[in-house]
Amino acid sequence: MTVETSHKQDPLILKYGRRVAQIAGDIFRDEKCPKGTTLDSITQELWLGLCSAAQRGVLDPLKSAKEHVRRIYLS
Repeated sequence: MTVETSHKQDPLILKYGRRVAQIAGDIFRDEKCPKGTTLDSITQELWLGLCSAAQRGVLDPLKSAKEHVRRIYLS
C-alpha cells in the first residue's frame, strides 16, 4: 500500500508516528502473531486503525488501533 501525500504535514503522522512504530515493533516482538506476519503488515494495520478511529472521532484513536490489530492478528 503506497499513499502519495505530503505525509510530513499530516497531523496524525506528526502526533503518532513514533508511537505507531514502537507499538508495531512491540506487537511483532512480544505477541504470538501467525506465521508469515511482517512488521510492515502490522504497521499498516495500525495506521489503518488509527485513521479510521480518528475519522470516527474516537477519544483515544491509538488504543482503538491497537485493539484493531490485536483482533486481526491475535484472535
